[in-house]
Amino acid sequence: MENSTLTPGLLQGEPPKTTLFRKEISGITYRIPALIYIDDSQTFLAFAEKRTSPCDHDATLLVMRRGARQNGSIQWSPVQELSTACLPGYRSMNPCPVYEKESKTLFLFFSCVLGKTTEHYQIFTVTIVGPHGALEKE
Repeated sequence: MENSTLTPGLLQGEPPKTTLFRKEISGITYRIPALIYIDDSQTFLAFAEKRTSPCDHDATLLVMRRGARQNGSIQWSPVQELSTACLPGYRSMNPCPVYEKESKTLFLFFSCVLGKTTEHYQIFTVTIVGPHGALEKE
């Protein structure tokens, strides 16, 4: 797990900034991050699109990292690919996590875009090419 430790000059209990998704040497890029804190489990969940380049049409799937406070720092898990958050022939994009406290259910809403259909095409033709998805985890 990646560690974020407190450094002098920061307010007590305030963790430093941590980059959760870095561009890889291979060209893999992470874009459109989403972060949610679940108070019940005192857990941070960070989501992003994994892409083969910075371009929208090169998004492949969604990824996640889990963070937990430990001894004044936040420990982050390695990047985990969400292989069930995808449809064959579609790109999973725009992660939007929502936590429903009463049922203790996390919903991850996202867009599924057909093949290499560009955002430009969808905006200018007022067409959403593909279904929208949601994962549920209790």
